Amino acid sequence: MYLCQRTIQEKILLGKGRFTDFIGDYGEKGEIYMKNHAYQDGHLIHTNKKFSTLKQKQKEWITTELRDRYIKMIKYPNVKLRPNKRDQILDEVYDLIIKKEIWIPYEEVEKHYYSKISSFVRIHRKQFENQIEGGSAQTESCH
Repeated sequence: MYLCQRTIQEKILLGKGRFTDFIGDYGEKGEIYMKNHAYQDGHLIHTNKKFSTLKQKQKEWITTELRDRYIKMIKYPNVKLRPNKRDQILDEVYDLIIKKEIWIPYEEVEKHYYSKISSFVRIHRKQFENQIEGGSAQTESCH
């Protein structure tokens, strides 16, 4: 297929206003098949998007949601959550991501989440130690 055979609307959809080439072909009904893009709900979606390509605010929001929910579920310091609880948190946060209309594949969020779990446990341990130190300092000052 040649670039000149595409309609202006297709060129705008594919390149956000720029005339860009794409890897793809037309199907039997005239729909466009592309390697790394899908057309969902009237939007062109990048199917192999990486977590690092999100905006900084989006990355921070997702990480904060994951961390806060993970720490709330931890009952004992230095102990990771069981897989069913861990996956429940991931599913809840991914539902929130969808509601905020942030497009990122589930696998990318999952990979980011699993890479951050040890830091979540470390943060919880430090918070727990600070609570113990703060509590013991208060009891000493009362006596």
